[in-house]
Amino acid sequence: MSIRINKFISEAGLGSRREAEAIVRQGRITINGKRAALSDSVNAKDVVCLDDVELPVRDLILEIEADEAYKDAIDRKIRNKEEKIQKRTHLSSKSASLRKSSKNNPENRYRYKKMLEMEEELDFDEEQSAYARLNKKKRKR
Repeated sequence: MSIRINKFISEAGLGSRREAEAIVRQGRITINGKRAALSDSVNAKDVVCLDDVELPVRDLILEIEADEAYKDAIDRKIRNKEEKIQKRTHLSSKSASLRKSSKNNPENRYRYKKMLEMEEELDFDEEQSAYARLNKKKRKR
């Protein structure tokens, strides 16, 4: 894994990324004995020196890789949970009020009410469904 030099310096605790850019522009950073530029990247095998003092490149890069792997694992868990929830909602619902065939479904309630109103208008006495008769009894109470 390679990391840009300004991020590496800021992760080493030598300042923010903007301060790291200023340090690189001043020419105080060397990578493998050569003066560093802002576009340079650092690997675990490189030797990075600030004012001729060697920085622990390998340890910092391993630490950064571990942090990124941890963040990726958490993101993966969150995505998996979200996918499971989405799959669950697309399956037939267990709640009676959400089933398409249920009388408790809000859409079906509306249809049943309309059906009852039509039956009342036509005044079916003997031919009424059991469901319609029950609702009529409830209304009379």
